[in-house]
Amino acid sequence: QAEEERKAREAEDAAKKRAAEEAARKLEDAARKADEATRKFEEAAKKAAEDSAQQAEEERKAREAEDAAKKRAAEEAARKLEDAARKADEATRKFEEAAKKAAEDSAQQAEEERK
Repeated sequence: QAEEERKAREAEDAAKKRAAEEAARKLEDAARKADEATRKFEEAAKKAAEDSAQQAEEERKAREAEDAAKKRAAEEAARKLEDAARKADEATRKFEEAAKKAAEDSAQQAEEERK
């Protein structure tokens, strides 16, 4: 009977040891899976941050391009206005010269008619 009790205890101890080893293996698997999930989450967070930074950079470049286009358009409009003002000044000068010459011619003709 003592032998049977000893064998029973040994069998029970062996079963407890196997159960403890199985529990330890399951814990290690769970820890490995948690580490993998953490790594994947960190990679996804890093990629999201990089994508966000890239999008912000692209938006900044687009704004700069739009600003540059607006500046060029404003400069072109200013140049056209200056050209138009220059042409208007030239036309005014020519008109004034023609009016002055017409007045002189008229005065000369009146003087000749008076003589």
